[in-house]
Amino acid sequence: MVFNWLDFLDIADKLHEIGTMNTQNSVAAYRSAVGRAYYGIFCHARDYAEDYLQYKGEARGNDHYGVPKHYKKHNPQVSRELQQLHEFRKNCDYDLIVTQEMDADKTRQIIKRARKLKDIIDTIPKIP
Repeated sequence: MVFNWLDFLDIADKLHEIGTMNTQNSVAAYRSAVGRAYYGIFCHARDYAEDYLQYKGEARGNDHYGVPKHYKKHNPQVSRELQQLHEFRKNCDYDLIVTQEMDADKTRQIIKRARKLKDIIDTIPKIP
């Protein structure tokens, strides 16, 4: 059975919910939710590009830059969104200072952006 990376978006929803119910661990839940949302949409975008847009992935960290770059010629909006989500994910994973951006509303926005991006990616014409 092939893993469905988009399942991470459902996990992101659950983590967001945990954050809204548990103020003691809310920042950790929100940071984790952003990470799962990013990886869910990034891996979906990478797989779509490999399967239908002639992207040759490296299965390494370089793909976090290579995938958005590849989408520039197919849909610049997808490229920009992936770059922005990647930056925010890195902030959530590595920024030691808790910022105002790590709250319930911002986390919900990130998850919604990832879901919307999935719909956009799926409409990009496939290269035969």
